[in-house]
Amino acid sequence: MSKIIKIKSFDKYQHYKGGHMVWLKLYVKLLHDVKFMSLNESERWVFIGLMLLACSSENSIDYNPSFLEKILNTSKIGKSLTTLKSINFIEILYKKSKQIHIDNINKIREDKRREEVREQIKSSLSRKD
Repeated sequence: MSKIIKIKSFDKYQHYKGGHMVWLKLYVKLLHDVKFMSLNESERWVFIGLMLLACSSENSIDYNPSFLEKILNTSKIGKSLTTLKSINFIEILYKKSKQIHIDNINKIREDKRREEVREQIKSSLSRKD
């Protein structure tokens, strides 16, 4: 099963909701954040780079260390990701399979149909009274 990386509290870096982000908010106060300042230079860049990637992926970055090392022009991405996860800047999750998503959609449809049938029965019973 494949994994994804998500930036925690990503919404605070978004300038608007919906649509494709072309820029993000980066506040000066990040330079005063104890956790951010505890990172080494490479880890800081990886975090900023991940935020940029999150903009174009709806905060669902494929966990692919070799791709990340190339696109962020860094090595030892694994160590950086581990550090960022340990200070709660990112989370690494298993990607839900499409089958689970389809199953959920089918369950929602089935529940909706059941509710419609219940309403029809109630309606027909109230007309008889």
